[in-house]
Amino acid sequence: MLVQNSGTEQLQLWLEPFGQDYWLMPGETVCVTSYGTWNDQAFTTVHEADCLTVWATSWFATVSDRDGNEFPPGRRDTAWPAAAPPDANQSQRPTKLLRTVRP
Repeated sequence: MLVQNSGTEQLQLWLEPFGQDYWLMPGETVCVTSYGTWNDQAFTTVHEADCLTVWATSWFATVSDRDGNEFPPGRRDTAWPAAAPPDANQSQRPTKLLRTVRP
């Protein structure tokens, strides 16, 4: 399934049931591939503000760029200013504690 960010801000792609986040820059496209078997459809999707949750109903899926290369998980714009290093107890990427959406 191709997912494209046609907006002007980053779009969070949340892949379930793995709980992994991917961040698409404006204009960026990725391919979510489901492996294994599924009953009716390979994916279920839920759109929220600035976030697209994709449930892989086969329970195994990958995210790659259009050339088939693994797409990096997490935010890719988290460069910290030199004057303000990150707190050692603070994660550099946002966390989601619980997703309650079920397919």
